Amino acid sequence: MFWLLTMVKAGKLGKINKIMDLLDPMNHLTKFIGKGVNIAFNRVGKGFKYVINTAGKNFKRYELRFKIDGNTLYCGIPNGKISIIDKLKQADIEKLPVDENGIRIADIDGEAIPIGNKNALEKIEGNGAPNAINITNNKQLFSLLEQLNNKEKIEKLVKSWSEPLQETLENDLLSKSTGGELRQLLKAEDDFLKWKLIKEDPAYAFEISKTDITWTKWGKSNFFKTITKTGKEFELAILNKIKTRTGKEYEALKKLVPDLDDRKLVSQMHFCLPGLTPPCNKQGEFFIADQVWIKYDEFDEIVDMIVVETKLSQNTGLTTGQTLAQQQAGKGSLSYKAEIPKINDEIMNVRLPKSIDRGTQIPIKAFYKLYGDGKNIFKGITK
Repeated sequence: MFWLLTMVKAGKLGKINKIMDLLDPMNHLTKFIGKGVNIAFNRVGKGFKYVINTAGKNFKRYELRFKIDGNTLYCGIPNGKISIIDKLKQADIEKLPVDENGIRIADIDGEAIPIGNKNALEKIEGNGAPNAINITNNKQLFSLLEQLNNKEKIEKLVKSWSEPLQETLENDLLSKSTGGELRQLLKAEDDFLKWKLIKEDPAYAFEISKTDITWTKWGKSNFFKTITKTGKEFELAILNKIKTRTGKEYEALKKLVPDLDDRKLVSQMHFCLPGLTPPCNKQGEFFIADQVWIKYDEFDEIVDMIVVETKLSQNTGLTTGQTLAQQQAGKGSLSYKAEIPKINDEIMNVRLPKSIDRGTQIPIKAFYKLYGDGKNIFKGITK
């Protein structure tokens, strides 16, 4: 639950040390949270830390910390939020450094206080600290920091990062395949900054490798892992849009396949490569088609199919198997590989006119590549 109290008596950013002077109206807070609340401020150092003492059941003893957003000074406690309106100089705020989220940061008593657009700021939570993150919750990260010689400096850096970024580092350290290698790479502050740059732009791994080969293996592995994950997410998003038979993705495909409305859709179909028949289990003997649009005749027999492969960008190439299947388009058939038959049309989730069993030969009429902008936006379709 949140209480909101607006006060108009506030000092300039450069005089924030006199914050006790601008909190005179704090006695009005009792009107919002009930009687029996004793509020006392204990200034520490430069004046951004204060304490609320209360006998009320809603509060215990909490540290108050403040963050500035444009013309508003925020104060956070677990069950409350106080907004203090002040006409701060925007020029003063714009001189402050910016973190990875574009939020300006003020260094107050050795701690990073986020200052910036209130819509971009983290919610006030936890023990009242803005953007409060208990780094000990990330066990692998905490363990790593404890072993470093310059622990305090690096811990300060990591604590200034957003919570999602810290969780990403924890997950990378937990990775069974690359976590151990990353732990060996993270020794100094510069190493943590390199990791951060690579996570923000996976392709930066290739740039770093030009001057520091120690990051080459992990960086490239992260790049391909990220691209694969992003590609899978894009593939699924496109499939879900296509299933509605509406939208620009479906309309673009329909221009190339005029009878698309009459075709049935099946995804993730395993086919033997041209000239092979099941089981074709060895590497390089089969491929998996993202979308297969199947046409049936009036006797419920399969006429042909259109194969659509989804790629993250136009520059993303087809695999060897996909290329061989593409070359078969308009010339021959492909044999369905899997032992489990395909029985449902995925658009209506109803049974196909006739199931597709292992070994079924389906003529491939056309092969298309649907591609995006390298992230998650559909761009076009090409042969």
